[in-house]
Amino acid sequence: KGSAAVVLLAVAVGGGTLPLYLASSGVSEDAIRCCNAFAGGVLLAAALVHMLPDSEKELSMLGHSLQQLFAPESDGVFPLASSVAGLAFLLLMLLEASIKRVSKQEVSIHLPG
Repeated sequence: KGSAAVVLLAVAVGGGTLPLYLASSGVSEDAIRCCNAFAGGVLLAAALVHMLPDSEKELSMLGHSLQQLFAPESDGVFPLASSVAGLAFLLLMLLEASIKRVSKQEVSIHLPG
């Protein structure tokens, strides 16, 4: 256990200092952004793969009730956890796009000329 902790600490420190090293060594910001997006995608995928099935189990009774409410003839279960996860992802994308758009407008307003 101790050696695993040391290895994890080394990986964490290396991963934390790598962006600083890349930025100071002249690597383009686009490459750093791509690496950041890849890391975010890995975290999102891990969360979805490991947590979504448990959430589906926990919310199956509520999903069954919703399915009966909107389609009484069906015996299926509405995928409530997947729907909430998808809507949350889309809401965050919309929020990010809106913030970027507003911040670009503010910059263009404050620039002289």
